[in-house]
Amino acid sequence: MPHTTFRTKATIALATAILVACGGGGGAAGPGGTVQLVSASSPDTATVEGGTDVTVNGAGTTQRYAMDTMAWQIQAVSAGAPAVVLTNSDCAIATKSDQTGTNSGGQAFTNSNWSCSTTVKAPRVGTDAQYQLLLQTKDKNGGTDTHVTTLTVKGTPMGGTPLVVDVGSAQAAAVGDRVQLNCLASGGQLAAGSKYSYQWVQTGGANAAVTLSDTRAAAPSFNAPAVAATTPVALQCRVTDDAGTTATATKTVSISPTTGTVLVASAGTSSTVVPGANVNLDGSKTGWFLFGQSVTGPQLFYHWTQVTGPSVTISNANSQNSTFTAPADLTDATSYSFRLDVADAPFGLAPTRTATAEVKVSADPAGALNLTVPLPSQSVSKSTAVFLQAKSSSNAAYYSWTQVSGPAVALGGALTSTAGFVAPKVTEATTFVFRVTAGFKPIVGGYAGVASVDAVVVVNP
Repeated sequence: MPHTTFRTKATIALATAILVACGGGGGAAGPGGTVQLVSASSPDTATVEGGTDVTVNGAGTTQRYAMDTMAWQIQAVSAGAPAVVLTNSDCAIATKSDQTGTNSGGQAFTNSNWSCSTTVKAPRVGTDAQYQLLLQTKDKNGGTDTHVTTLTVKGTPMGGTPLVVDVGSAQAAAVGDRVQLNCLASGGQLAAGSKYSYQWVQTGGANAAVTLSDTRAAAPSFNAPAVAATTPVALQCRVTDDAGTTATATKTVSISPTTGTVLVASAGTSSTVVPGANVNLDGSKTGWFLFGQSVTGPQLFYHWTQVTGPSVTISNANSQNSTFTAPADLTDATSYSFRLDVADAPFGLAPTRTATAEVKVSADPAGALNLTVPLPSQSVSKSTAVFLQAKSSSNAAYYSWTQVSGPAVALGGALTSTAGFVAPKVTEATTFVFRVTAGFKPIVGGYAGVASVDAVVVVNP
């Protein structure tokens, strides 16, 4: 694969004027005896062919306080530009030189000269796409500087069709009804024998929280939750192809209350565990409901059965909560699904009310993954650069960011731990929600990741 390197041309921007007498070390002086205490430099422009890599060199200097951090960010400028992958974005690999001394006023200072390179894995695009590659520097006193490299990815004509997602038209359901979802994908880039990955997330109807049988299946189901009044629930399906391209579609299900008590079954939420783990199958949220409220009703009887996956033994299968042990010798991620049957009479007799629910459990040798967003909510002004950062419990984690709600924006760095976008111009405070998913291998094709978390950004006029 072609590999291009751009050498850094050092620049000094006099964005922050501070008198040397007020604490500057040595270093470059500007008009009136001012110095740039922190500076970042990188090429102003770079061009790369789609599908190739380009390495961009950056440098950072400080004139009084030691350098604290350097980091690269990338964000799309062209609408609809695909995600870009950066390596060494946190400058974990860098050349660092720090020199200490005392200035003429007797004040101690540290001059830092750091250099850090990042490699941009340019996506294949049909037409030229522009990105902003930002190098950020910060000293230990909190001073910062940023330099922007305008990166152009050259487009080449591509065959195939765009990735398209269809979840069908809106539908209605009553409390306790089992609702079947179906997410159909077409187009995009998919190798022979490969498959799309799917992820469902509820984006509307917070008063009617839905528990899906499997958030990463093309066709999961759920039992309509108890509501006091007709409530529309919005469920978004995200599809990812082999190139990491994503597309979404949203299904609306309008849930109506019933006139009498209704039996609603719940088998708990899907989860990921390590091989050998003792897994709880939780039916505790099953019960009788009337206009959205839990009520006392006839005694309930429970029965758990395994639906898919290598056979395991379910303990206390006739209890509300049961358990099973995931095999300890698994070498690959393995999925299991279980069904909970509930009735108002012992099984084998003739019950008058029955309900079922399903849940998926994945046993993965890589283990579960703890994913967090340090800034789960932000409030910014229009036309500013917004950065979304995720942290995981594993240094080997891969990431994928997707916009869940709000007017569509061009999201840069969508396959890295730190994504970004330029806040659009708005006339009123507008909420944007972004979901980051992490996993132990690239989140493309049939692998939808392990853990997800949302970040909320409010853009003000």
